[in-house]
Amino acid sequence: MLPEEKRCSKCGDIKPLDEFHRDRRSPDGHVWACKACTRAVGREYYYRRTPPLEKLPKWVAFTCEVCGREFRYPRGDIEKRKRLGLPMPRFCSQACNTKRLVAENRQRGRV
Repeated sequence: MLPEEKRCSKCGDIKPLDEFHRDRRSPDGHVWACKACTRAVGREYYYRRTPPLEKLPKWVAFTCEVCGREFRYPRGDIEKRKRLGLPMPRFCSQACNTKRLVAENRQRGRV
């Protein structure tokens, strides 16, 4: 084994020193495992600790309270509304919202 080479303690292969990360504390100035083995250990740790991501639909469906039509909102907008404490959408359009307001005013005797 040449001074420019080192045996990886993880896989056992003899590799050049540039295949090992630097470490000032070790006697030869390099870590005990090669870069490939270090990456494999890190990748395994990451996937073991990270929960799998759920594939959520991009849109959320709602039903209009006035006309009963289904309308969609982007999931990001809905999550932002929840985070900020804003009300969820109840009407498919401004026209349905106006119809609701007119009906409420009629019930109260304002119009």
